Amino acid sequence: MPLIRILLTLGLPLLLGWAVLTVVLRGQFKTFPFAERVALAFGLGWGLNTVLMFDLALLSIPLTFNNIALTAIGLALGCSLISLYLKRSGQQRPVQVLTLASSPETLPTWLARSLSAIFLLVISLKTLFVFWSAFIKPVFDPDIIKCYALGAKTIFLNHTFLVTSPIGQKPLLPFLSQAWSVIGTGSFDDSLLALAHPFLFGAFLVIFYFTLRRYHAKLTALLAATLLATIPFLVFQAGTAYTDFLQAFYYSTATIYLYLFVRGQSESKDEARADLLIGLLLLGLTVLVKKSGLYYAAIDLTVLFGWCALNRKLFSWADLKTLLIGLLYFGLIVAPWLVYHQLATFHEYYGEAASVSFGSQLFRPESGTVLLGFFRGVFFEDNWHLLYLLFLAGLLWQARANKTRERRFLPLILALQFGALFILFRFTDLYQFILNETLLNRLLFHFTPLALYCSAAFLAILTEE
Repeated sequence: MPLIRILLTLGLPLLLGWAVLTVVLRGQFKTFPFAERVALAFGLGWGLNTVLMFDLALLSIPLTFNNIALTAIGLALGCSLISLYLKRSGQQRPVQVLTLASSPETLPTWLARSLSAIFLLVISLKTLFVFWSAFIKPVFDPDIIKCYALGAKTIFLNHTFLVTSPIGQKPLLPFLSQAWSVIGTGSFDDSLLALAHPFLFGAFLVIFYFTLRRYHAKLTALLAATLLATIPFLVFQAGTAYTDFLQAFYYSTATIYLYLFVRGQSESKDEARADLLIGLLLLGLTVLVKKSGLYYAAIDLTVLFGWCALNRKLFSWADLKTLLIGLLYFGLIVAPWLVYHQLATFHEYYGEAASVSFGSQLFRPESGTVLLGFFRGVFFEDNWHLLYLLFLAGLLWQARANKTRERRFLPLILALQFGALFILFRFTDLYQFILNETLLNRLLFHFTPLALYCSAAFLAILTEE
């Protein structure tokens, strides 16, 4: 019985995500590789399930397993009926089949196969370790116990979050995610609070690999996925109930699909539009994980709108329509939470920004301290191996190779992320933590996978040229 409940707890979000993607992407969804479809459906579905729980609680419907499950199944059936209607009415026009890059035979066959086997072995071992790490022990981290675990238990016992609890002004996705893990299994077991994390870790690797395969050879994508699977901080976070892994997963995957939209505009229109919708859906979930998701989404949308404005000649009416629909989906996900509580965060950020004299403080010695802390945290922390050195090498190679404007999308987002971090640590109360490695590492972690994704073109030199 416990195993069946665990399978239902994991399976219902998968079903919900699959049904939603089938309607949102229409016929284009079935052209994605099957493994990528499963990974996307589970990741998106797990997040949307928490949005569903949030809406049910606001409607004063108790957050019980039956209420959540029946609503999720009803939505999935509704999406399936809509998809069937669209198919039979002929509104699902033929779509382009998603193609993967060819794998040039630059290495001897035996060497390429041997390397692929080694990479797959390392990925498998790391994934097994994350599963073991997540389920072998109950939650013991003080920050999780006094906040997220306690909040999840409050929801579990009261069947709502609308009570006095440690949630405060924090976004609710992590609390509802952990609450669903114990509501679904029927008992409050501390070791199951991070139930979704190992599966999301596997989904992250699958998405990372298959999105890279669109433009790179199999060996390049496998090497990049292996490097992702071996990032020490990622492996640690995925095996705990901390919220930073969820933030890194949703933000990184959202940004990757937005990048694929930008890059695919001049190549495959159908594929690019599907990537845009996926990216905006995942970006909406990013806002619900941590307060930082607000400005993460603002950075991505600013760069996206800027790129669209500069390349408006590539845009057709269908592209604009897709963008507006995607923004509508984004708004439907984030608006209830923004109206309910997150407007206080806008006021908090505005208050901090308005109290700062940027010009008079920028050239004070404290700025040098922040930059030194960044330099140490980025290049001399064992949390990232030598990833950021690889990232710099990739940037230099791209500059020398004079790559297209689309390749600047991710580096620009990363530059804005570092700029936002500098402002936070230099001009707010976070300055006192600049020498605290933990806080800086957690914030860097949210977008570090994107630095590795940027480096894939440089890795291709080793495997394809």
